[in-house]
Amino acid sequence: MVVLGNQTGQFPFDVPDVYADDDSPNDQLGIIAILVEEELMSDFAMRARIMTYAENAQSRVPHSKAFVMEVAEDESTYRISNILEQLYFEGIDTELIDGNPLNDDAVTTDDNQLIGVIAIGEVPLPVVHEGDGNFLPSLYPYTDFYRKAYIYDHETQQFEKNSGVNEPNPEVWHGVIRAPSQDPVEAEEELTAFFEKNNDYSNGQNGYDTFEQRLLYANFSDMEAQMNAMDYDSYQRYLDYMEEMTFRRYNKHLLVEFLDRVKQDMGSDDPLVDESTIENMFDIHTEIYFDQYTLDFADALKIYRGGLNEVAEQTGRWDAGQVDSLESLITLRDEYARHEIHRSQLELEQAVDEFVTTAIPPPERAVEVVTKGALKVSVDITEIPINTEFFDFYSYIDGVEINTVQSTSQCGIQVGTEHNDNVSTLEDNSVVVNANQFNAFRSLLTPEEGEDNWKLEEQSEYIGAAGCVYNNRFEDEDQGTSPDKCNVNEATQSLFDINGSLELEPDEVVYSDANRCSFERMDFLLQDETQFDNGAAVGQLGQIQIGQDLDTVIETAYLELNGNLQAPSPNFSPSGPTESWAPL
Repeated sequence: MVVLGNQTGQFPFDVPDVYADDDSPNDQLGIIAILVEEELMSDFAMRARIMTYAENAQSRVPHSKAFVMEVAEDESTYRISNILEQLYFEGIDTELIDGNPLNDDAVTTDDNQLIGVIAIGEVPLPVVHEGDGNFLPSLYPYTDFYRKAYIYDHETQQFEKNSGVNEPNPEVWHGVIRAPSQDPVEAEEELTAFFEKNNDYSNGQNGYDTFEQRLLYANFSDMEAQMNAMDYDSYQRYLDYMEEMTFRRYNKHLLVEFLDRVKQDMGSDDPLVDESTIENMFDIHTEIYFDQYTLDFADALKIYRGGLNEVAEQTGRWDAGQVDSLESLITLRDEYARHEIHRSQLELEQAVDEFVTTAIPPPERAVEVVTKGALKVSVDITEIPINTEFFDFYSYIDGVEINTVQSTSQCGIQVGTEHNDNVSTLEDNSVVVNANQFNAFRSLLTPEEGEDNWKLEEQSEYIGAAGCVYNNRFEDEDQGTSPDKCNVNEATQSLFDINGSLELEPDEVVYSDANRCSFERMDFLLQDETQFDNGAAVGQLGQIQIGQDLDTVIETAYLELNGNLQAPSPNFSPSGPTESWAPL
């Protein structure tokens, strides 16, 4: 046997001739050199597992011969590379390998050549030195023998980069089997489990007969050396503000606290963003600063990651799509955490909804509201009624028709809760906002081709939104952004849009969750204005007199309906349907 190290010998451990089936017309063999930590072979049970592994490797590779060599933990990597190089170019001239007593190197059919190297246990691995001063462990000296990527320098006693080779191409494949644990007992258990699973795979056992070939690359020292301190701070901020970013709870108060944190991390006394800029900013627009000053773990190591794909490609065994690295796995784990945060919140909200609908009796949570009413207008001539018209009015709150409401969250454009000034914004990130689509750019309407902007007022979206569209914004030096036309009491389509949120001052908060869907906040609107055109050119309702124009009739009717909602006018009668709904 060959024992690399302080001991000497002549031949490797023999593995039974279980050659893989091959249609090769000659006796040329591929040699699989299995380098094993010396101490592992002293354990009889582990030695048997390793020999079984070698047999399995030999049986899977067409027309091959595997043999095992012990390697001392302090063996020279240069010496190991020399022996492997000799096996590649010269093979072994022995009956043990060829199985031919009349072996003749001049005859091709008797040749053998190294095709693979497997290192098991604490086998010394070479360290290669790049021209830029960087160095890293590499199997190149054990697998690359023609136009070598790294050449041993006897003066420096190091494997140095060969500047004459731009695209390394190792001649033999390789594998490294090393237990993750540093504890001897755990390491032995891990190796045992691996060899048993490998044997099951070799024998076609269910669950082990197919697998995906991937590489896990980890280089802790290089990772630490190339981790930029500012990028790492950005990753820490990413973790701390993960929940707020997951639920997009962006607002100006959170931004101020966040930028103070960034300023401290950078060791700067100057503000990163002017106070006036933040004050005039929409909450949704503050997101860009969170994106700018946070990084996930993979992006925080972008310099280190830059060379990983190149290293993987140079192995000749894996491409970039088959490589896992610690920073990518950590990043995936963080993304999974964000997913779990979001999922848990949705589950909590669902549980609360189910509790309200099942545990609280309907009479205690149901409110009956009018969703439709009929306006009676009599046409009079000399006090003799000749016609009676009924006009249907439907109830809305900020454009939401009440009979579609299933929970209080659907009512109104004012949302949120007031912030507790005694705690940090990160701990209590809450504000009350007016989320009107009027301030959201995606509510921008454009006229049809060839038409003027004023034609927008004829479009159904414009009418349904009561003019609360982005087109109607204008800037005033004293008042800031103001609406040119936006009367929420006239809307017949929902005006809510979280992207149009503007924070409300305490004195501007007009309702709470308890009364956001209340009867007093409803607007009774016609769904079809042409009913008035057809039937009420003149009419009579309370203060309405004969001869008044259509606009006056409509305006007076609206005023009476909205001015006496608790005790409707006798001429206004609920005309079904009424809805019972549960504010959740």
